[in-house]
Amino acid sequence: MFKFKPLAAAILTLASVQVMAAGNTATQIQLSGDGNDATVAQTGISNGNQATQAQAGDNNEANVNQLDVSTGNVASQAQGGNRNTATIDQKWGAYYNEASQTQTGNDNIATVDQHDEATSNHALQVQDGSGNTAFIDNAYSAVGNYATQLQSGGSHDAEIWQHGGEGNQALQTQDGYNNYAKAYQGIGDLNYSVQTQTGDNNSSTTQQLINANNNFSTVTQNGTGAGNDALVDQGFGDGNWSVLDQDGDSNDATVTQKHGNGNASILSQVGNSNGASVTQHDGDGNGSTLTQTGNSNSASIDQGNGSWNVSSLSQSGSNHNATVNQSGGNSNELYFEQDDDGNTLLVDQVGNDNLITGYSEGYGNTADIDQTGDNNTVRVEQYAYSSGNLADISQAGNSHTATVLQGGAGNDAVITQTNTHNTAWVFQAGTNGTATITQN
Repeated sequence: MFKFKPLAAAILTLASVQVMAAGNTATQIQLSGDGNDATVAQTGISNGNQATQAQAGDNNEANVNQLDVSTGNVASQAQGGNRNTATIDQKWGAYYNEASQTQTGNDNIATVDQHDEATSNHALQVQDGSGNTAFIDNAYSAVGNYATQLQSGGSHDAEIWQHGGEGNQALQTQDGYNNYAKAYQGIGDLNYSVQTQTGDNNSSTTQQLINANNNFSTVTQNGTGAGNDALVDQGFGDGNWSVLDQDGDSNDATVTQKHGNGNASILSQVGNSNGASVTQHDGDGNGSTLTQTGNSNSASIDQGNGSWNVSSLSQSGSNHNATVNQSGGNSNELYFEQDDDGNTLLVDQVGNDNLITGYSEGYGNTADIDQTGDNNTVRVEQYAYSSGNLADISQAGNSHTATVLQGGAGNDAVITQTNTHNTAWVFQAGTNGTATITQN
């Protein structure tokens, strides 16, 4: 659990006080240590700034620079341990900024840079452990940004970049060892990013860039051995949001939302060695929910070329594989569940108003579905305790309906439908059955 530690039993003596330029106050305290270096520079039209630095330990370095048109800034640094470095630089028109850094441990590095019309920004960095690196950059007309980094443990690396936007917020929490978190937010409005890492060797990158309005992203990684990898990339506009949770070890997840407009993704991985990818591009209210529970599952969802696509995919068990492609636009839907072990789902939808709904239970079952045209409907159910069944469905045209229900083992159902108003359904129970329906 994250915790604050006292800097020293008491700070009762003092080192130096510097006062520079109208109304500014700088206080530096270095207690019972050797080789510490503390520097404050407040210059230019810098009214009402305050800087406070306290160091306990050896060979620590603390620097604060608040200069030029930097009004009302507050910077506070506290270091307990050895060889820590803390730097705060607020400059070039940075109004009402606040930055606070607390380091407990050894060999930590914390940097805050707020500059270039960066108004009302807040930055907080807390490092408890050793060998941690934390970096925050709020810059280039970045108004009202908040950035918080909390590190407990050792050898963490955390970076927050917020450029050219309004009201962006970023929170990074790392507890464990050797975790990596990076958040990029820029040229957009009201972006929000939360990254939480518990365990070791986790990696999380969030990018919300370029006209990225009202985007929301949260990434949570929990594990014992950990080694989870998460990437969220949201750009080119409008209220995209993503929720990504990883609970286990060695999971890999990627969410990419591009080219605009109200896309939404929920991705959850519970277990080990799962892989998941969600890609939403070319616009308009796409939605995706992908859940993996178990080990060594693989899933890929690609929604492209437009509008109102919906995908809900759940994998429970181990060694499942699912690939879903929705392209060509307009109101395609998929609701599918794979349970037990080793099932495969392959889906390719092109056209309007297509719907696939069903599930695969059992072991080693395969569903291969292609739809091209309008208003197609597919239902696949391969029952519990079944194994080695194949459902191969291809539909081209309008208003098709296909239903496959298979139990037993080694059954094949092949349905091909072309043109309009076709209906086909297959039920097989037993072993090694073959059913073929072709309608042209």
